[in-house]
Formats: sequence, structure tokens, C-alpha cells
Amino acid sequence: MFKQKHWLQDYPQLNKNLHWHFKDTRKISEFIYSSKRGDPVTMMIVMTAAATAVTTVSQIREGQQMAAAEKYSARVAEAQAGVIKTSAAFESETLRKQSEIEQAKVAREKAKMTSAQRATYAKAGVRIEEGTPLEVMADTAAQYELDLAAGRYNLATGLETIRYGAETKQAQLAAEAEYRRQLAKSYKTASYLKAGSTLLTGMSSMSSMSSMYGGTTSKTTSVPSSYGPSNLAG
Repeated sequence: MFKQKHWLQDYPQLNKNLHWHFKDTRKISEFIYSSKRGDPVTMMIVMTAAATAVTTVSQIREGQQMAAAEKYSARVAEAQAGVIKTSAAFESETLRKQSEIEQAKVAREKAKMTSAQRATYAKAGVRIEEGTPLEVMADTAAQYELDLAAGRYNLATGLETIRYGAETKQAQLAAEAEYRRQLAKSYKTASYLKAGSTLLTGMSSMSSMSSMYGGTTSKTTSVPSSYGPSNLAG
């Protein structure tokens, strides 16, 4: 007679090995198949351990995938914010150039009108240094100055509108990116908690099986060497 060994003594290593090799279904199947050479209780316990390990890691992977999707959405939001910033800079520069052109056009028209008035009064022999001619020319110049001032005001207002709109959208996208990152963290945390709950439930179930059927097995089931710590990266 050989010394019987309680399965729980091997459980930590069993769980660790199954956790690192859950991707390889064939290996787990071979492991379960090899356990058939033991008694039915050991087989049930090993199958429960394998199912628990696969479910646990699947829950973690699901959380990781959901977290990855949210992180991607966060990067997209940040990219959109960058596009908005670039677009706003382009719009601002375009508006400045358009304003410069309009200002130059008004300035030329002012100079042209002033010259025409001077020539008209000179041809008529009217003095422009005083009286009505002076008032008319002053009024004309004032009108053009108002046009120039309106152009400068429109430029300032347009630039402010572009800046405010861009900053508002950037702030919204930054908030969305942060929200997505926090959501990613919560998905990962939730998956770990769910996986932990599954693992504890599985351990409790296996412990109940062992206790119900006497806590001993007729044959000790060994874990294949391919499930050792040296293959954790497998």
C-alpha cells in the first residue's frame, strides 16, 4: 500500500499551471484524459479545476478586450482633438489673410477716392483746406476708417469664435478620452473580481467534492511536466 495524498495539497500548483496553459485546449484535454487512470472522484475534481481555470481566464480576457476597445476609443477621441486644433489654426490663418486683403482693398479705395476728390475740387478751382470741400473729404475718410475698423472687429470676432469652438470641442473630446480610460480600468477591475469569484466558487466546489467522498483518492494524480513553472510563458 502506498501513502495516499489529499488532492488539495496539489491544488495551488494545479491551478497555477492551468492558468498559464488555458490557451492550449489539447494539453488540458490530455491532462483530463490522463486522470481517468485514477478514481472517479479525482477525475471530477480535475475536470472542475480545468473548467474553473478556463472560465476564470476567459473572464479576464473578456475584460481585457473590453478595456482595449475603450482605450482605442480614447485614442480616437484624442486624435480627433488634434485634428480640430489643426483645423482651427488653418481657419484662423485663412481668416487673417482674408482680412488683410479686405483691409488693403478698403485702404486703396480710400486713397483713390481722396485723390479723385482732390482732383475734382482742384479742377473746379475750389480750395480744399476749408469749408465744405474739407468737410466732405473728412466725412469720406471717416467712412473708410469705419469700414477698416469694422474689418478689424470682424477679424477679432471671427478668431475668437474659431478659438472658442475649437477649445470647447477639444475639452469635450479630452473628457471623453478620460472617461474611456476610466471605463477601461473599471472593465479590467470587474473582470478580475468576476474571475476571483469564479475561482473561489470552483475551489469551494472541489473542496465539497473531496469532503463528500471522503477526501481521499485511490491513486494520486500527477500534473504533467509540461505544466511546470518553467513553461509559464507557453
